[in-house]
Amino acid sequence: MPKKQVSIHLALYLLCGLLLSGLAMSYLLRSPSPREETPEHTIAHTSQKAQNSGTVHPSDIQNPEVMATLKIQAQELEAYLQTAPEDPFFDNPFSAFYGMGDVGDMEEADGLPALPKIAIIIDDMGINQEWSRKASELPSPVTLSFLPYAENLQQQADFAKEHGHQLMLHMPMEAVGGVLNKTPGLLRHDDPDDLFQEKLTRNIESFEGFTGINNHMGSRLTQDRASMTRIMAALKPHHLYFVDSRTIHNSIAADSAEKAGVPTLTRDIFLDHEETMEYTAAALADLEEKARKDGIAIAIGHPKEITITALADWIPTLKDKGFTLVSADDLIVQKYPLAQIVPYHHAVAPVQLSGINSQTTHKAAATTID
Repeated sequence: MPKKQVSIHLALYLLCGLLLSGLAMSYLLRSPSPREETPEHTIAHTSQKAQNSGTVHPSDIQNPEVMATLKIQAQELEAYLQTAPEDPFFDNPFSAFYGMGDVGDMEEADGLPALPKIAIIIDDMGINQEWSRKASELPSPVTLSFLPYAENLQQQADFAKEHGHQLMLHMPMEAVGGVLNKTPGLLRHDDPDDLFQEKLTRNIESFEGFTGINNHMGSRLTQDRASMTRIMAALKPHHLYFVDSRTIHNSIAADSAEKAGVPTLTRDIFLDHEETMEYTAAALADLEEKARKDGIAIAIGHPKEITITALADWIPTLKDKGFTLVSADDLIVQKYPLAQIVPYHHAVAPVQLSGINSQTTHKAAATTID
């Protein structure tokens, strides 16, 4: 809950207290009437009225100034309560400080409903350096997810960061049917634990400055509970979150993250599953509709000419359409108010990934979304 709204609530509680205090003081300080010969009689009379009526009415107050002030305050309070929106704060005042929010329940600082928010994630970053650079030059903030085996990786990531974008790590994970099973650093469900942990660590140490990861491919691995549990256990100490690219409908990745206490989001729309301008335009329209309906929407695209060209034209239109472009970090903070967003920095020099490093293999691995 915004601090301003909490302040209004506290002010209302104080006003109610002042009203009650004013009523009490007006009885204690007023001049005795002919039949009120002693203070004891006044107290007894007031107590009897409270028992008979259950309340003390402003008409009983004889001080005209006090009565006028309380009447104005009461009218103002009544008018506010009639127009104020329902607020869970009145049911649980501690909700302003504790608990986890819902991504869709968003308010601006002035208490007005927030504009629908859209997050764009461009993954497969770093392999096609020309279009990765153009993705980094898009209006910010866009979330850019880099493959751990890209060349000049830290330099490319730093360039994206300098242009106002947020960084993620695009973690290679096993696909159904063993597709591209020689991808460098690929996490497989049947890896021995020591090999799985070695590849996972090398991927994480490949560059610095990212705050979360999402799966590259992974249609096989994101169905495997044991593998996802191992991944989440590695992310949690670094305060890294997980975005489920959802390359298969029955992925358990987001559920595994929640159970491990790792903040998580899930992709809603793919922007370029088909590489045509018509498909991407339709996907962006679907993204807007999703955001209007749910308050937020998350899309994943890739550093391809059609995608980047479409986004370069589309992003500047969002403000006039009533949308706000945000990063994945922003949505994580809203969904998990107590979450720490900590850019990853390794304590030792990164270990170079072993495996097939041909440009052909890289390009193939980077263009597969399952």
